[in-house]
Amino acid sequence: MPIVTPTGQDSCRQPVTLIVAEHTVNKYLKDYAKKPLINITEEIVKKEHARISAFSHAQADAVMRLLRAIFNYAKYEYRGVDNSFIFALNPVEILSHHRLWNNVGRRNTRITIGQLPDWFKGLEAVRQTGDSFTVAVCDLAEMAILTGLRRSELLSLRWEQVNLTEKTYYLSKTKNGEPLELPIGDRVLEILQSRYKVKDVIGFVFNTDNAYGVIKEPKKALTKIRTETGIEFSLHDLRRTFTTTAESINVGQYMIKRLLNHKTRRDDVTAGYIVLTPEELRVPAQQIENRILEHAGILLSEDTHKNEGSTDKTLLELLAKLSEKQKQDLIESIKEENK
Repeated sequence: MPIVTPTGQDSCRQPVTLIVAEHTVNKYLKDYAKKPLINITEEIVKKEHARISAFSHAQADAVMRLLRAIFNYAKYEYRGVDNSFIFALNPVEILSHHRLWNNVGRRNTRITIGQLPDWFKGLEAVRQTGDSFTVAVCDLAEMAILTGLRRSELLSLRWEQVNLTEKTYYLSKTKNGEPLELPIGDRVLEILQSRYKVKDVIGFVFNTDNAYGVIKEPKKALTKIRTETGIEFSLHDLRRTFTTTAESINVGQYMIKRLLNHKTRRDDVTAGYIVLTPEELRVPAQQIENRILEHAGILLSEDTHKNEGSTDKTLLELLAKLSEKQKQDLIESIKEENK
């Protein structure tokens, strides 16, 4: 079963999307990976769906959705000599007919405020002790939580899409089919500068030493992070953490949607008149990044900075009122206390 373009949307899918599709087939449908697509029957679909469901309902549905998409694409891409359909029927539809889909509910988990310090500490510990592949996954995970980007958007990111000087990057193949240019925050800039030092000729930002030049499956490295932090999470949980943080500091809904690359509904007329540039998105993007890092204990909050400034100002005002002898006595007293 060769991997053809797994959607009917267009014929130029991102390389990473095809890599993930190929990996999914080779891992979960390996008995059929080298066989003709037409050999897959409804009975095989039901059997494989049940087999995968035994250890993961969500994964079973995901694999079959991919298989359904492959059949849908093949139906119109490959025809007989008389232009008749070779793949007239999609065997995956049997799951709907027999109501066999698991229909796993949508996850609604994220990294909580209380978990953020441990999550970032654990991430850094794994990054410091890991190999180049693990470091790449750690960098990817941190950028995910600080930008809200999808896994596919991060994995497909190339250096040609990144401008470190202007502190912007763009997503050329977005989920809604439109290009999107976004600002780079301070901490994200540090991550990208670190990645730039290990870039290769293939050109992926999150590159690794394999035949594809990019992370194919980050599961093992993510498991290391989960073990070190003691926190169960998925990459999409990091996206939800970003979204929740944005809402908590009252970032506007249209700005959040733009930062998350959410497709705007056709009936949302207002959104059609709102054009947000990277510079207009820079402030909210930086505010979200800062708040996450503040909760993680990595960055001092604005309130702390204000309090520190107020304390310093008060101290200077008091010192200005002291005589030279009083100042000298104060210095000697502080020295004595610190012995």
